[in-house]
Amino acid sequence: MTERVSRAAAVAVLVTTSLSALLVFGSAAALGVAVPSMTTDLAGGRSTASWMVLAFLLANSATILVFGKLSDSLGRRPLYLGGLAVFTAGSVVCASATHDGVLIAARVAQGLAAAAAVSNTTAVLGDVFPPPRLPLALSLNITAGGSATLLGPLVGGLLVDAFGWRSIFVCTVPLGVLALAIGWWSLRYAHAPGRAPGFRLDVPGAVLSVAGIGAVLLAGQLLADGRWSAAGVGLAVGLVALAAFVMVERRVREPILDLRLLGGDRGYAYGSSFCAGLAFGASVLLVVLYLQTVRGMSAGVAGALALPMGLALVVASPVTGMLARRISARALTTAGALGVGCSMVGLAGVLGAAPGVVGISLLLLLTGFGEGMFMASITRRVIDGVAPDRRAIANGFRSVLHNGALALSTALVLAVVLGAPGGVAGYVATAATLGVIGLVAALLAARRVRIG
Repeated sequence: MTERVSRAAAVAVLVTTSLSALLVFGSAAALGVAVPSMTTDLAGGRSTASWMVLAFLLANSATILVFGKLSDSLGRRPLYLGGLAVFTAGSVVCASATHDGVLIAARVAQGLAAAAAVSNTTAVLGDVFPPPRLPLALSLNITAGGSATLLGPLVGGLLVDAFGWRSIFVCTVPLGVLALAIGWWSLRYAHAPGRAPGFRLDVPGAVLSVAGIGAVLLAGQLLADGRWSAAGVGLAVGLVALAAFVMVERRVREPILDLRLLGGDRGYAYGSSFCAGLAFGASVLLVVLYLQTVRGMSAGVAGALALPMGLALVVASPVTGMLARRISARALTTAGALGVGCSMVGLAGVLGAAPGVVGISLLLLLTGFGEGMFMASITRRVIDGVAPDRRAIANGFRSVLHNGALALSTALVLAVVLGAPGGVAGYVATAATLGVIGLVAALLAARRVRIG
């Protein structure tokens, strides 16, 4: 541990971040299984059900850079605790509200809250764990997220079948309160510089980054909905905003994103993170909706059959953390992305042949192991050599790419599933596309990263 942080305090920080991962990723995994139920229950039907999933991802991805910069400049604790509090309150609203607009607004608030809290997890752990122990701490945190992936579809499916989809949000409230209680004490050891005398938030950069990222991701959803004209407008607005964002960041003294972090071969690691997120981001959603809409299984059974992926992720993350002392992060990320790509290509092959559940489960096992290996390694690649006051923004940019990829991947799968329910060809084409993207991620990960 660092000199000022005891072992007990560092462990408490790890517990806080792990509970937060369970809270955010568990509810997301469980909600994916609930999409068919929400479609029939909500007044807006398919549209509202899709936005219940996607509104969170859009809000989260669009604001990570802003919250990462604030975390580096003003300290982790207030943002992290505030994010946990808002996320928990959002769960209460989602569990009780009946108006579609209120539900979607609550999911937007939860996306913002997750950006303030969970997206800063890597920076928080980097603050309290020394470099030799950091890979294991990161892998254990990934294990918590893997546990959410493991239990989310199963628990979510059982809750939906027994009590309805709102019960998913009810169950997240105690977890959020527990994370807040532990974090109130433990996070005082995280990076806390206080407001620097000369610090000024890059407001133009913040506005342009949120507008640009949000518009591009929204365009992806509109395109998936078949709204070509609106998607074109959204994409044009997003690209213009992002171009203006880059110009602003080159000139301001305290940029939201330090463009020097993207220099050299580190850019290939970021590109790999984006492609890997596209490949495995909605893999569980693809399979559980296939099992429900094509094979006619219940939400509970479909969720149970997704267990192998989460189980493999849980195993892969700590194993990768231990291997990290002997094997380079470059090799581990390459192997992980390769596993994801190959498994999704294989899934495309078996889905078109009316497969048994054993074949699907084995391929999900490989996907989960590859995802766990990749995620436990990629964070170390992007923060190696980065000063403490820039870690949140360095990993925050990776989170933007990863979460943006997840949003696009989810939008694609929902468009296929809800646009042509019962059809097999769309599932096969989607799995094949995600598999090829996973192989591209492996090629990018194989590039050597020069820290600088």
